[in-house]
Amino acid sequence: MILDNKNIIINPNTDQNADPEIIFIGSANSNTEDLVLRVYPLEKGTLSFEGEAGQLLSITDVLDQDLFSVNDKSGIPSLEVIDDGTIRIAQYSGNVLIGTDVDNSIDKLQVSGSISVSALSIGTKRVIDSTG
Repeated sequence: MILDNKNIIINPNTDQNADPEIIFIGSANSNTEDLVLRVYPLEKGTLSFEGEAGQLLSITDVLDQDLFSVNDKSGIPSLEVIDDGTIRIAQYSGNVLIGTDVDNSIDKLQVSGSISVSALSIGTKRVIDSTG
């Protein structure tokens, strides 16, 4: 990448049908490495970071749906924070790794290190319950 071809373009689009956007240009020869920050006023003030593959990150200013979402390269949410306190991780695809960067490509949750739990259920059967 040529360092002298970086730029930030702000398009308020106040008199147009297009939504406001800020474009972070970083590629010397094409727009494939540009990152666009868009505000969608009609979608409850959603702030969206978008790249060539689509939406990468979104934050919504409303308390009745997804507040925060990080998507994979195909646009599927990898991490979602919902207004009721629910956090979804790799809901549709992918594996969750904690304490490791080695993915065995089999297990949905892979942990390297100790785990402390106060209760554990497998299916409908309670296996561990330290609460009494």
